[in-house]
Amino acid sequence: MITRTGTRGERGFALVAVMFVMVLLLAIAGALHTAVMNDTSARASHLRATNGFYAAESGINRGMGDYRNVFLSYNIPSDFSAHTLSIDGRTVTYQLTNDPANPYNGIVVPAGRLFAGLNAIEYRYKANSNSQLVTGDTEASIGTQFNVDYIAIFQFLAFFQGDLEILPGANALFHGPIHTNGNLYLNSDATLTIADCLAGGGAGQCPAAIPVVHLSAGGNVYRGRKDTTACNGTVQVAKLVDSDHNGALDLQTLACTGGATAAQSSATLSNWLGAILAKQPVVAVPAPGILARGTGDYWIKADLRIVLDLDSRDANHRFPIVAMNSDGSINAAQNTALQNFMIAKPGRVFYTDVPEAGLRGATTDCSTGSGLPAAGTYCHRVSYDPDFVSKTDVYACPGSDLNLYPGCAKYIANDDLTTGGKTARRGGFYNNREGDWVYLLNVNAHDLLAWNRANAGVFFDPANNNEGGVVIFLSVKGPNSTAVPIASPRYGVRVFGSPNLDFPAGMPDPTGLSVMSDQAIYVEGDYNTGGGACTSFAACPKMPAAFMGDALNVLSSGWTGAGTCRNDCQSFQALASRAAASTAINAGFIAGVDVTTAGNYNGGLENYPRFHEDWSGDTLTYRGSFVSLGAPLHSNGRWCGTGTTCNIYNPPTRNWDFDTDFQNASLLPPMTPRFVTVQQIQFTENFR
Repeated sequence: MITRTGTRGERGFALVAVMFVMVLLLAIAGALHTAVMNDTSARASHLRATNGFYAAESGINRGMGDYRNVFLSYNIPSDFSAHTLSIDGRTVTYQLTNDPANPYNGIVVPAGRLFAGLNAIEYRYKANSNSQLVTGDTEASIGTQFNVDYIAIFQFLAFFQGDLEILPGANALFHGPIHTNGNLYLNSDATLTIADCLAGGGAGQCPAAIPVVHLSAGGNVYRGRKDTTACNGTVQVAKLVDSDHNGALDLQTLACTGGATAAQSSATLSNWLGAILAKQPVVAVPAPGILARGTGDYWIKADLRIVLDLDSRDANHRFPIVAMNSDGSINAAQNTALQNFMIAKPGRVFYTDVPEAGLRGATTDCSTGSGLPAAGTYCHRVSYDPDFVSKTDVYACPGSDLNLYPGCAKYIANDDLTTGGKTARRGGFYNNREGDWVYLLNVNAHDLLAWNRANAGVFFDPANNNEGGVVIFLSVKGPNSTAVPIASPRYGVRVFGSPNLDFPAGMPDPTGLSVMSDQAIYVEGDYNTGGGACTSFAACPKMPAAFMGDALNVLSSGWTGAGTCRNDCQSFQALASRAAASTAINAGFIAGVDVTTAGNYNGGLENYPRFHEDWSGDTLTYRGSFVSLGAPLHSNGRWCGTGTTCNIYNPPTRNWDFDTDFQNASLLPPMTPRFVTVQQIQFTENFR
């Protein structure tokens, strides 16, 4: 008899084991399910928190960006209320808090940051932002402290929106920071040196120290030319070390690579220890539209707007010169004052007429002496509409309180307008670079300022400091004001007779003068040199000053005065008849520059001022800052003209340097543009 008890026991044990394993597997599955659910929930929670954080951060960035735009518009933030925006279904609330001690003046940008060593007006703010997916349930809250550095654009020897080319044909020495948002090209037919400068004002020294060298580009730094592949001459730039302890930074040569224009690598530039930087952040600068008549910030905020109105010709075909409001209407009070100024001081405000088409022929004899020039020439009195009364009226001299033009045969007189009031004019000015005649509005800034001060500020408060000083906008209104493409004849404005600006010494705040225009600006003669007496004070020191226009032209102190063919008469003569005289100018420049193309050089920094004379043996002494916000809108003549040789001018000896006065915020010209940098100092975050 066979017994099966053991087998049944084994089967029972196996069943128990299977049941145990199944329970174990179910437990593991449950645990795994729970873990997966928890992980999914955690991931979802983390994702929501992360998204909430980024949403809150966008509020911070929005607030910082809003403030930056306020500064770029020449204003100071005043809105510190809470704001909201919606992002992916979330409500983001952000608010900025003002530091009651703002602004912090005289802050020097610290080492290690872009534009280290420059002076800034610093504003400090705190910002907080939170995000809510469900109302009342904050997902993330963040805070930051950030500084806004307000840096004046005239703290650079050169600041360009586009490519900057420094390619002097003769030895050149430059001091002061240089920056371009484009590419930087360095070359020379001789030796180009960019170095620091010791204080002292003696030979090889500056009035105030320029202790560092700074060259930066938003693009590449090239050794060589842009218009060709040529790389020649010597370029030496000081690096940020004084190894021999002589007080001056060590010069180091930036060599050509392979004999052709080449971008310099980061490794190469590192040898200058931070003095030369490529691929730097692009700096936001005002657009050229700030100079537009009628809409631009400078027009709107100007203290006085003087306009040659070519749209309002009178019955005798003469044009009025008027003072306008910002909306383009006549400013009755200032216009009356302008008429009174013209009557009291003839020849201080006038316009340069354009000869009639077909009557513009050149002549070798435009003498205002015996006999008339040949009929059908630009210097004949009947070549204008209306005719000039006499031959000596065509190229008469302007008037000057400072007796700058003694010995002239005839001075400019006023003419009556059939519409009422006075105007004044003289014969045509020809711009050889543009290849065209130019309607010019001409103003003696010194005499206008002096007359305004002597007459209780009938134009504006002589000590006005609303925009940092006095702002005068000069313009020409006519059919070609905004013509695209550029039409003939051209328009421009000229400031002359102003070796000083008639701001007396000892003023509590040296207000200074900025002259603006939407058209080309011509500066004639010595300007703001600090010489000469004020009308009723002992001295007129050099003042904060600037010119801002479509293009910047320089005419020497020899342009106007006694002579066989002067006072614009020589403008249509051969270069040999346009002899210059040494001239000094102290003012910041903002103007457009041409764009270099293959085989067509724009003239570079060394030709930023446009010349029209034979300067051979004469010197242009300049202290200021060269700023270009882009290409000119109305002045497109090529640097070298339209012929095969450069016959527009012979260059001066360039005694040029950065004006170290611009390192002092109180000595900046009125309405100096500023660019803004934003630096986060502290950052905190809190998640739910």
